[in-house]
Amino acid sequence: MTDMRKLLAVLLFAIVVLRAPNVGAQDKETDSNVARLVDEGIALGEAGNLLGARSKLLEAWALKKTFDIAANLGFAETQLKEWTAAAEHLDYALRTFPLSEPPASRQNIEKFRAEALAKVGRVTISTEPGAEIHVDGMLVGRTPLDGPLFVSPGDHRIAAKKTGKVDAENRLSIRAGQEVAVALELLSAGGGTDPVVAPRPVWPAILLGVVGGAGVVVGGTMFGLRAITASDLEGQSCPSGTECPEIDADVENHNVYGRTGISGFAIGGAALAAMVIYLAIPEPGARAAAVQVVPLAKGADGGASVVFSF
Repeated sequence: MTDMRKLLAVLLFAIVVLRAPNVGAQDKETDSNVARLVDEGIALGEAGNLLGARSKLLEAWALKKTFDIAANLGFAETQLKEWTAAAEHLDYALRTFPLSEPPASRQNIEKFRAEALAKVGRVTISTEPGAEIHVDGMLVGRTPLDGPLFVSPGDHRIAAKKTGKVDAENRLSIRAGQEVAVALELLSAGGGTDPVVAPRPVWPAILLGVVGGAGVVVGGTMFGLRAITASDLEGQSCPSGTECPEIDADVENHNVYGRTGISGFAIGGAALAAMVIYLAIPEPGARAAAVQVVPLAKGADGGASVVFSF
């Protein structure tokens, strides 16, 4: 049997399948149109017009994608040496081939598919779902794809595009019969992968707690010493016109202890309040936290300034 007769035999088989009854008036109308197009394709094939036969089969394929139409297209395209299209259609025919069909039909499809695969390159795409896949600038499908892509030998550009993501592209050179796996990573339009908010760091709260505790301890200690000096000064007096260095020193210490104690309580309280706020108020993102304590001095006076930033 010649290749043309093999083609016509499969075309006749396709009509039998496509004319099977279906439910619904719209389905019946579609099947009727598909069967008519296949009939016209057979007539053109019998007349030796393979291009015309393929054209009619493509029209039928656009209306209804079935394994038998795909097989017939693949057979015609191998005769026309349209290897990329033949590989695609014959691969589909094998992937959807019903178990109820004769094994000889499957073997026939496998034979033509092997011939087509030896003439083209096969590309398997991996990327996230919902991405448009372009080959050399032409849209060929959307992920997840039904199967591999078939391309002619040579250089090609494989790209993935998705709204809100930066286009991913891979340039490759492929040989006839070669199979290549291409991974296309789609990054967010803002740069990098989808942003992840870093967890709030704990160390600022620990530092604030340490500063606050130290401030309270210093304040308490200073007020304790102030109370001791106040007790020492009770009942002491300095006659007018005489110098009393010991009493003057006790008075100065009393004042210094008081000012230092107030500063310690102020710094400790501010640090503890900042720690509570830092832990209680949620932040949209992690920011650097800093604590700056600036000592102040003017003559015998003392104190400190504390600055918190988050």
